[in-house]
Parts: sequence; structure tokens; C-alpha cells
Amino acid sequence: MLTRSVVVKSMASAMSPRQPRLIDYGPQLVGLFVFVLALWAQVGDAFVGRFMGDGLNLVLAKALARGDGMLLIHFPDAVPARWIHPLYPFVISLVGKVWPTFPDNLVLIQILDSAFLGVAAWIVSLHVRRLDFSPLYALTAVALGFSSASILSLSVSAFAEPLLLVLAAGAVLLADRKGLSRWTAAASGLLAGASMLTGNIGVFVVVGVVTAFALQKRVGFAVVAAVVATIVVIPWLAWTIRVADPTGLAAVAVESARQAGELDGVISWQGLGPLVNLLLPSLPRWMMFVAGPIAAGFFGVGLLSVFRTAPALVIVVSTCIMGAWLHPAVVPRNEWILFPWFVVLLAIGASRSWGYARQTRIPVFLAFVVLSVAYVPRTAVSVASRQYAASLVGQNDFLRRLFLSINVELPEDAVIASDAEAMVHLYTGRLVIPARSDFSRTYCNAGVTHVARTNLPVPGAIDDELIRAMGSSVSTVFSLTDGPSLYHFTCPR
Repeated sequence: MLTRSVVVKSMASAMSPRQPRLIDYGPQLVGLFVFVLALWAQVGDAFVGRFMGDGLNLVLAKALARGDGMLLIHFPDAVPARWIHPLYPFVISLVGKVWPTFPDNLVLIQILDSAFLGVAAWIVSLHVRRLDFSPLYALTAVALGFSSASILSLSVSAFAEPLLLVLAAGAVLLADRKGLSRWTAAASGLLAGASMLTGNIGVFVVVGVVTAFALQKRVGFAVVAAVVATIVVIPWLAWTIRVADPTGLAAVAVESARQAGELDGVISWQGLGPLVNLLLPSLPRWMMFVAGPIAAGFFGVGLLSVFRTAPALVIVVSTCIMGAWLHPAVVPRNEWILFPWFVVLLAIGASRSWGYARQTRIPVFLAFVVLSVAYVPRTAVSVASRQYAASLVGQNDFLRRLFLSINVELPEDAVIASDAEAMVHLYTGRLVIPARSDFSRTYCNAGVTHVARTNLPVPGAIDDELIRAMGSSVSTVFSLTDGPSLYHFTCPR
């Protein structure tokens, strides 16, 4: 029988507020951890723009900061960038207004992108903490997912994916929120529409959010989200329709820019390929055929396990993966934003598989150990030593000489053909067109006076064969062994 004092103590303990625990601050701590890690990942002396996508973002940001609009101002005839998503260039153009000196202002852009990754990690952590899953386990999976060297490298160059991840994560979080209202649905649609203004995969975020509402028989919310997302993207879509397809020299710029962000995967797994490659960077090729299906299996179990509590998460991730499989414009880098969710769902799938039957525990444990050993040590070494930066800084001295030569020896009205045209423009201010094999027609029509070969592994790189084909049209200004070269160009007679 309970005494009065016991009852009073029980009532007092029930009425007293619960003391916050460290795990309650888990999402904030994970976000702070990822932000600091992304700052650590920065490579301060690297030249940006070599991947084309980052270069075009910076060129557009420069144009927007100057008030020129969405124009590729590095081309002799400025081209409307109707195929490039405008939101990220607009955001970093604000940095250009505050601090217009390039490349000094890159440090602000890198801090901003690091902050985007930190905010995204915080949002994803808030979301996964709602799942029927160990909070500590889930938050650890989020931190590991964001610790991928490839994810962190997105904040080193001016890529749109960190901002895209913030918007997609926010849209999914709101769509899975308990106690939904039309305002919540509208906010989810707003963020989903903004993600469509940021990257190719954003359209699948919109489709996923609207579909998630519809499958939950919340048709009204689906309509609200769809209408708001449409309102967000209509001005941009109307502008792209109104701007005519470029012809002549402008079409050359379009063709080159559409190659932005092209990356080669280790092995093709269709939609899941880029995610599996990030998870298993250190395995031999033959082991990919063993570990890859295991990872995909755990991921599939995780999707099924959380569908009832987080339908928007499941549908958006699945839609984005299927869309990346079917949509030719989605490159692997775009799909990397799904990797933190991929790691969380994989961990949940492994946990659920462990609990199915006692007989499955040993193979599940061994498979999970293989995946962990393949990912964690390699990731830790790569981030700690910044191995991913080798491609960014390996040609720094050579590129510095090339840009110095252009700035010192070439007149300001020189027109250059280069295999890294956005980067050459950013660091020299000269007008630049993409390198072409049909040089006699394209270069002469554009008024090209010089050819700059960066010797970088980029799409459309100038090679020895092209230089030989130009023959007497080019004369060497300077050339470095295994490095860049600069040539004077005259139209063939």
C-alpha cells in the first residue's frame, strides 16, 4: 500500500520538468559537427571553376551582382543561361555585392556552403530522430553520411548541392510533420519549388512531396503543395521559354555548359550507383558486386521500415533515385545529396534485419562490418589528409603561371579559346569561348586571338592532336611540360 509521502513524491516528480539530456541536443550537435568539418575540409589555395559547374555558377553570380542578369558574360556575345538553375548563383551573388573582389571573396562563399551543409545535417537529424529508431544510432548515421569526403568537397567549390540539400531536407521534414496544416503543406511546397530552382533533382523533390501527400489521402495538402511549388518556379520557366534557343557562337557555349559536372562513376548501378560508390570507395571492383547488392538490400529494408512514419522521406528518396536513373541531365553529383538519408536508411535496414530471426544475425553482422570497414577508415583518412584536394591543388603552380601570363602579356580585349573557359575568365577577366575541334570556323567568327590549354582532365580538353591540327594558325607564347600552354592564334587563310 502506498504511503502518502510516496504519493506526494511521485506527483512532484511527475510535475517537475524533465532535465534535458545531451541526446536532446543531438541535431544541433550534429549540425555543428558537420559545419566545423566542412570548414576543415576547405582548400584555401585551390583554383575554382575547373569543373565547369562551379565556374558557371561563379560567372552567373558575377553577372547578377553587376546587374546583368542570368547571362554568361565570359562569352563574346553574352548568352542567357536558360539551362542553369538560378537560385544558387543568385544567393552567392549577394556575397559579390558585399565583397566584390574575386578570388578573395571565395572564403565567404566557402563559409556559406559549409553553413548550408551544417543546416542540412541539423534538419536531417531532426527528421530521423522522429523515426522509430535509436536516436543515438540514427544521429551517428547522419554524422557518418555527412562526413563523406565527396559530400564535404561540395562546399570547397561553388556547387549548388549544399543549398539544394537544405531545401530538399526542409521540404521532406515538413511533409512528414505530425499535425499537418495547409500552411505546413504550403511551406513544404515552397521549399520543394525552391529546390527545383537549385538543381535538376529538385523536380523529383516536388513530385515526391506531392505524391506523399496524395498517397496519405491528403489531397488538399497535395494540391496546396503543388500549387505553391508551381508558383515558385513559373517565373523561371516562363523566362526560359521566352528566351530563344541560341544559334551560332552562342550554341557553342550552350553545348559546353551542358557538360557541366560530368563525372565518371566507379561502376554503374543505375540510380543507386553514385550512392553505392560513395559508401564503398575503397573496395576492389569485384567486391563491389558482392557488397553493392548487400548495401542496396539493407537500404530497401530501411525504406520499407520507415514508410509508415516518414512516407515523404521514402517517396522523395525513391523518386529522386528513379529520376536520376531516367533523367539524362542528372549527374552523380546531384544525387549525392541523398547520401546522408541513404546511410540512415541502410543503418535502419541492418538493424531491422538483425531482429528478424536469430539465424540471420551472423550474416547481417558480417555484412554490416564489411560495409563499415569499407567506408569509415577510408573516409576518415581522406578527410583528415584532404586527399580529395589533390585534384584541386595539383596544378596550382602551373595554372598560376598561365593566368599571370595572360594578365601580363595579353591585351584586355583579347579573346581566348580554352578548355576551362569559365575558370580562365574568372581569374583573368578576358572573354573566353570553349575549345572546339572546328576551330577554323568557330574561332574566327568569335574573334579568337589566343588559345589557352590548361592540361586539366575536363570534358573537351585541348590535346596535342588538336594543337597539331591547328598547324600554322598557332604559335607558342609559352608552354610548360605536363602543364598548361598559351598560344597566339591567327585565322587560317
